[in-house]
Amino acid sequence: MPNQRAPGQKLLPIAVDERFLRELDAGLARAGYRNRSQFIRDAIIEKLMRVGIPLPKELALPPHRIGKGGGLPEKSVTQPITHPNMH
Repeated sequence: MPNQRAPGQKLLPIAVDERFLRELDAGLARAGYRNRSQFIRDAIIEKLMRVGIPLPKELALPPHRIGKGGGLPEKSVTQPITHPNMH
């Protein structure tokens, strides 16, 4: 079946304002992302790293989806994240 989550994957639904979602969607392509999930995953990882919570690199990769083609997304946090405010 296409678009099924692989075993061990969990869905993380969040509620956001409609305007916030429109702004997010408008900025995704400009930021080099093809989908919301990868952007949100990267944002969470970046925030955790900024506050000193390290994560294994493999957690930054997009999860495998049953019925979906492979390949890394255009932008992915597979290398250490450098943030303009981090030294």
